Amino acid sequence: MGVVIPEVVRWPGTPTGGDGVCCLYDATLPGSVTGTEDGRPVAPLMGDFTDYDSGFIYVEIGPASFFLAYPDYGVMYLFVPKGPQETAHALPGCGTSPTWPTNASSATTRGG
Repeated sequence: MGVVIPEVVRWPGTPTGGDGVCCLYDATLPGSVTGTEDGRPVAPLMGDFTDYDSGFIYVEIGPASFFLAYPDYGVMYLFVPKGPQETAHALPGCGTSPTWPTNASSATTRGG
């Protein structure tokens, strides 16, 4: 597809040191072009994508912030410590519903 995604893995206490960060490109499940339950697109392609490449980008920042980017949408989520044995699952900008960045002003919502 011509989009270069460098793999970055850096954690405190390792030779590369610094703040924890991980950025990886990986393949979706066989037969899927995006990360939906049925593998079908939910929105128009984002950015400079011209076709689905059956892959996604995974980004982890620190121990609790995550982002998944597929060609047609992305989702951000965060784990928030509430106590020594309790963690809340937060989805930034939307309370209890996922934040779904897309290229569409109003993407069609399918179940799942």
